[in-house]
Amino acid sequence: FAALAAIGVIGALWLANRRQPMAPLGLLGLGALLVWQMLFANLGPLIGHLSAAPVAQMMRPWLTADTEVFTVRAYQRGLSFYLQRLVTVAVESPDDIEPFKHTRPAGYLPELATFETRWRAAPDAIAVVDARLLPQLQADQLPLQIVGTLPEVVVIRRPGQRRDATDVRSQ
Repeated sequence: FAALAAIGVIGALWLANRRQPMAPLGLLGLGALLVWQMLFANLGPLIGHLSAAPVAQMMRPWLTADTEVFTVRAYQRGLSFYLQRLVTVAVESPDDIEPFKHTRPAGYLPELATFETRWRAAPDAIAVVDARLLPQLQADQLPLQIVGTLPEVVVIRRPGQRRDATDVRSQ
């Protein structure tokens, strides 16, 4: 991008020295347009990577009205929107959610042990977890089944949920 912008500026300066007043402006405008188009064209994969939509899509088949949803060291902005339900945030840097913690104090679990206790007690739960945390959860013998994976996160559910017996996908 920088090389294209530099070529545009050099070309505009060359045209300005030739005393063609509108040509440099046109060249700079065209160069700026091309740089912005290239920038936006390359943002697509990044936006898809940051979106909570793929995580929500993995979770949706496992949700019931009673399913408790967690994010564990993998805060997904927009997950609540895509799932149309509240999400409990666990073991996340409080800086990200500090302004909103007071609106739903039970929706933030600051320690992994608190999350694990709540997970074990939940009759129906699903979570998106930082992939680097999965070995620790497995070492702690947390009951879990991997639903899906993305580059940096893993979606897990609590096995033994009511849905296990009636899961039509396994038939």
